[in-house]
Amino acid sequence: MNSSTGAESVLADGRVLRHLVAAVFRVWAMIAMACACNVASASDAIVAIVIDDLGNRPELDNRIVALPAPVTVAILPFTPGARQLSLHARQQGKEVLLHLPMEAHHDNHLLGAGALHRSMDDQLLGSHVAEAIASVPNAIGINNHMGSAFSEDPSAMRSLMQAIHRHRSLFYLDSRTTGGSVARQAAAAAHVPYLERDVFLDDVDEPAAIAAEFDHLVRIARQRGYALAIGHPYPTTLALLERRLPTLAEQGIKVVGIFSYMNYVAVQPSGAANPATTLLDTAP
Repeated sequence: MNSSTGAESVLADGRVLRHLVAAVFRVWAMIAMACACNVASASDAIVAIVIDDLGNRPELDNRIVALPAPVTVAILPFTPGARQLSLHARQQGKEVLLHLPMEAHHDNHLLGAGALHRSMDDQLLGSHVAEAIASVPNAIGINNHMGSAFSEDPSAMRSLMQAIHRHRSLFYLDSRTTGGSVARQAAAAAHVPYLERDVFLDDVDEPAAIAAEFDHLVRIARQRGYALAIGHPYPTTLALLERRLPTLAEQGIKVVGIFSYMNYVAVQPSGAANPATTLLDTAP
């Protein structure tokens, strides 16, 4: 066989493999949507809860994974526990996000490794995103760590969403660290599935404040049918979640993983109005 024929054979095999993978992901997405709809029919409302800033403190990380509900873990890239925590979380039925550091308006010394900056060109930013994704196996989506300045920059967000789109299977969750975020528009332009936070549980790390935000999450879910909260691995937050999560079912509210939440929102009338919130289909 000559080299030309060999190359054509490799390309053909690659195309067949891509079609097979695409078919598997389509089926997976359809199942997820069906499961999400079943979740909704079995209860009055659903909530997703994402816990950020994981990967540095094993004791707290393990308490998150042990929570009595399918909370989603958002792991910082290149942290000492990132890889092992990602694998352990999936084994325990928890879904995983890459918690990607992005330039903020202040306190950028707290960003950590792998941070994205507005000054990066498309190629450098794309390589940073790819390396960060590789450092957190099993990640099914990305949300921002800090990022108030980056999220407001249309050019930077366009570059980020293009990089995410190249990985096809990922979606973007906007933590909404700034009211001026352009993530929704950038995600829509790049055809990247998109979600955004409704509630920060622990902006104020005090028991009464966290309890009030948890109650706020419940109210939104009851009114709209679904709601999404983000919290952090603070002992105060963990204590509340360990106490309150088991009580949600009796209130007609079910906690679901972020994947089922995404696909449930996508088929709701309010979700359909958002061009960036689409059924998660990872087909190339």
